[in-house]
Amino acid sequence: MTLEKNQDSLKEELLQAKQNASTAEEEVKTERDMNKILHEYNKGLQKESCNLGKERYLFMKQEFTSVNDSRDDAVSDYESLSLNSVVLEKCCAQTEQISVLEHQLAAANEKLKIVDLSSLEIRRKYEDQKRIVSKLEDRLLEAGQLSEGERLRNKLHNIILELKGDIS
Repeated sequence: MTLEKNQDSLKEELLQAKQNASTAEEEVKTERDMNKILHEYNKGLQKESCNLGKERYLFMKQEFTSVNDSRDDAVSDYESLSLNSVVLEKCCAQTEQISVLEHQLAAANEKLKIVDLSSLEIRRKYEDQKRIVSKLEDRLLEAGQLSEGERLRNKLHNIILELKGDIS
């Protein structure tokens, strides 16, 4: 009986093992089918990803080109602005120099006016003195007190004085 019980027990275990094996085979078959489906799905995704990758690559390439063009334009604008800045700095410096020179010219013109007025004043005084000397000489001649040589000497003396006055 124990042998029969062992046999029955072994049969039950065998049946249980067969059922477990059958269940495991079904699970393996299901897993294989799932793997096959997933493999096909992955292939589809890879194709789609490849297409999306190409589209994204083209988009990124276009964006990169656009950014490069914008950068080149910005660099060109910067260089142009830098050049304009240098030119403006030179113009500002020249404007300041012109302003200084204008002030110097105005001061020189004022001095020239003063010198012109002084010159006119000296000339007027010289003419006045010349008239006075001439009148005095005429009066002396009339009075007969001067001889021709004396008169010439006085005249030369007066001219020398006038010339000395002009020099100083």
